[in-house]
Amino acid sequence: MIRLIDHIPDPSVPWITYYDDATGERTELSARTAQNWIDKTSNLLVDELDAENGTRTRVHLDTHWQTLVWILASWQVGVTICSRDADIGLYGPDAQSAGEDTRIALSLKPLGMPFDMPPDGFIDFNAEVRGQPDEFLDLDEPEGTAIDIAGQRVDFDRITDAEPLSRRILLTPDEQSRDITVLRRLLAGGGSLVVAAHCSDERRSQIAATERAELVPATHDPLDSSRSG
Repeated sequence: MIRLIDHIPDPSVPWITYYDDATGERTELSARTAQNWIDKTSNLLVDELDAENGTRTRVHLDTHWQTLVWILASWQVGVTICSRDADIGLYGPDAQSAGEDTRIALSLKPLGMPFDMPPDGFIDFNAEVRGQPDEFLDLDEPEGTAIDIAGQRVDFDRITDAEPLSRRILLTPDEQSRDITVLRRLLAGGGSLVVAAHCSDERRSQIAATERAELVPATHDPLDSSRSG
């Protein structure tokens, strides 16, 4: 089973810190706290959404700390992250239409608060996940395809076969393909992440200094192996 906490040297230190200057949010999760969210989400996926090995899910919004939790929970239970033919779709608060049979919406409110009124036809993730058990127990190892995005296919036994990333970096929100690659590298190297949304360049530099994170410019490819470590 792919568990974030098994890949982080010190689970008590910040693993992801999320800033959103549009809302004033600053959310910080240690690997241990993130694992708790991942386990709750895994239980939601399996017990409430009937997900199993081979179920496919697509993320329809850019980087947020909860989208990263969703991806890691999907891998933990054997669900494929995909860009087409999905069974479950994850959307933001402006979701209006979707093609998946099961549709989940994130309010993106600070502190992971639920909707006042979720979009019609969508399950309110934050309203449902909080009541899930804090630990996920599953004896079945994920198998088959973990990633199926734009021609890129990676099996579960190759998830951590990526250039290790052991440092702390700051990124701006981007699409799931970038996030998946970053997550694979963090799992391989035990690094950590800061995400700065709706921030000016000056503000991002300030955050990077405060968080002691390497500022990765929006135009820089964080997969550049020459900068790994």
